[in-house]
Formats: sequence, structure tokens, C-alpha cells
Amino acid sequence: MSVQRISTANAYDGALNNLMSRQDHLTQTQEQMTSGKRVLKASDDPTAAARAERARALEERTAASEKAVNASNNA
Repeated sequence: MSVQRISTANAYDGALNNLMSRQDHLTQTQEQMTSGKRVLKASDDPTAAARAERARALEERTAASEKAVNASNNA
């Protein structure tokens, strides 16, 4: 079993990286809470973003179809 020495600089870098990572996570969580959305960017959850895009497209097609039906009923 060997004992490895960790320099002060390495310990500092590790602690700093950990703090920065936690700060990024906290910022993302705060943005999600503020917006009320779980997915803020497509890169947050590509699968959920794709599902949301498909749902949005379906909603637009449905609205267009509804508008066409209403127009034909009024004609």
C-alpha cells in the first residue's frame, strides 16, 4: 500500500472545481424553479425537448385543422 502526497495546489484545485460544479448546479436549479420548467434548454434533456417539440407541432396542426373546420362551417 502506497501513500500518495497531495500538494496544496492540487487540493485547492479539487476543492475549487467541486465548488464551481455545485454553484453551476445551484444556478440551474434556481433557474428551473423561477421559470417553473424542468427543461430550460434542449441540452438539459434532449429526449424531453424532442417530446415537447413534437407536442408543440401537434398542437399547431390541431389548431390549423380546427381553424379550417370552423371556416368551412361558417361558409
